Amino acid sequence: MALKPANLPAEPGVYLLYDESGTLIYVGKAASLKDRLSFYFQKGVPPHPRLESLLKSIGRVDYIITDNEVEALVLETHLIKKHKPRFNVRLKDDKRYPLLEITMGEMIPRVKTARKAVNPESRYFGPYPDAGKMRLTLKLMRKTFGIAACKGKISNRTRPCLDYQLGQCSAPCTGEISIEEYRERINRAVRLLEGRLNELIGDLRKRLETESAALNFEECARIKKQLDALTRLNEDQKVFSSEGGDADYLALVEDPEGESVVEMLRLREGKLSGYSHFRLTFPPETTHEEKLSSFLKLYYQPGISPPGRIYLPFPVPETGLLSDMLSRYAGKKVRLIHPGRGKHRELVELARKNALSHMASRKTDRSAAALSMLAQVLNLPGPPGRIEAYDISHLGGGEPVGSMVVFTGGKPANDQYRVFNLGLEGTRDDPAMMGETVSRRMAHKEWEMPDLILLDGGKTQLAAVVRALGKSDIPIVSLAKEHELIYSPGRRNAYRLDHDNPALQLLMRIRDEAHRFAIKTQRNRRKKSRLTTSLLEIPGIGGTRANRLLSAFGSVENIKNASVEQIASAGGFGEELASEISRALQ
Repeated sequence: MALKPANLPAEPGVYLLYDESGTLIYVGKAASLKDRLSFYFQKGVPPHPRLESLLKSIGRVDYIITDNEVEALVLETHLIKKHKPRFNVRLKDDKRYPLLEITMGEMIPRVKTARKAVNPESRYFGPYPDAGKMRLTLKLMRKTFGIAACKGKISNRTRPCLDYQLGQCSAPCTGEISIEEYRERINRAVRLLEGRLNELIGDLRKRLETESAALNFEECARIKKQLDALTRLNEDQKVFSSEGGDADYLALVEDPEGESVVEMLRLREGKLSGYSHFRLTFPPETTHEEKLSSFLKLYYQPGISPPGRIYLPFPVPETGLLSDMLSRYAGKKVRLIHPGRGKHRELVELARKNALSHMASRKTDRSAAALSMLAQVLNLPGPPGRIEAYDISHLGGGEPVGSMVVFTGGKPANDQYRVFNLGLEGTRDDPAMMGETVSRRMAHKEWEMPDLILLDGGKTQLAAVVRALGKSDIPIVSLAKEHELIYSPGRRNAYRLDHDNPALQLLMRIRDEAHRFAIKTQRNRRKKSRLTTSLLEIPGIGGTRANRLLSAFGSVENIKNASVEQIASAGGFGEELASEISRALQ
């Protein structure tokens, strides 16, 4: 790194971390660049794997000073959206979510779709993850208000275009409607997109009375048509809050396979005006608070005004700072609220249920497609209903365990996971351990047989298992981590699939779950071994009594905090020994 801690400014700003090739890998903000960046020069063990991986990747550090911390937050958000660094949380495929743009800066404003909010004179609405709903909204606006949707700026024409004949444009370009009246319709369309239906309907009713009193029957007919369409839309919306007002309700759901979904319910004037779901991509070990905080920064942006209240399922870091940034975008105070109970909490829970439903349906569709594709790639008789994956974990060859995870229909069947204590102590022979693991599993004839066996490893692991099983009708493949190559018995060349291939992604997800389960099992056993050892050091405590106490209390810390009477009762011995245990642990 070129920077030295002594040269860093103690001012707010944004710091940028690059790898050796010059690629931007992380963007962060700081109240004091000196205090924050000094951390990256400290020596010592990083607190968690994500930071360790980030620190190993840093080749260069740069920074940008800002006037205050809110400016730093705005700049950080802009840079993350622009560069999408791999160590920052990102909205998945957010570049594909379209916006509706109304070109307010033009003499004759138009409505059109946009990918980014780039014109400060325009008003933007969305993003719309569901492009179909966006098109329906656009159709309603054009049919109700006659808003032009020309691709370029509107210029004077000699006669109206086909859209006017179809009733989808009021043709301000040819004087069929005055510019003043057209811009009034634009304002009504804006209120429709903002969800202010009651306000809009009230204004139209007043306008209808005025035009009726003036005997302007043609204009009355136009207003009546708009009123009818908006009234039907208003009646279809369910009232969720008698208070009225505008609010967004967010929920975040996560699953063990590493997917996160944010669900948003939008209330305008107390009625549900829409909902959206967004997928997030994020580095390993990212907390759910960091994910939701990042979503708030990435979703709301200049030109897309957030409502005055945003309800969250849990508190997020730097709530005050985020509130200040969103208030700047909205031009009014925006509050981030974590409701503990009541109707607002119920709406957050409703958002969570919608997110779970969306995730489940999407995963079902995705898994079915991936399984069908996997069957085609591996030439299987059909999509594999039950896939078993195996991995090995040991500590320098000691305490080896083999893990088995099971996926049915492309989803983990956690209750069928198994662990095998292996006998090859101290050998470090992973292929032989893999062969022993699969052999011992196949000895359980009472278990349902798999349609496909997946091994974490390469050719040697595959060969060892094939030797151990002998003749078997069960298809076996191994997946090597370095290049994600798929090896199959009797095939000279490995399968090399594109990284975004659904079949490969499914195998990777299952393989990674087997690895995670093996590592977790190994760590839990070492932890239990250390806990048992600390108890065995107390005179009068053997293995049986130590295990009995750990089973009763769950941890040494709980035994330490227990009374002498509780220890004696749980251990099944006298208070004298219980008192000795308590004193030793203290």
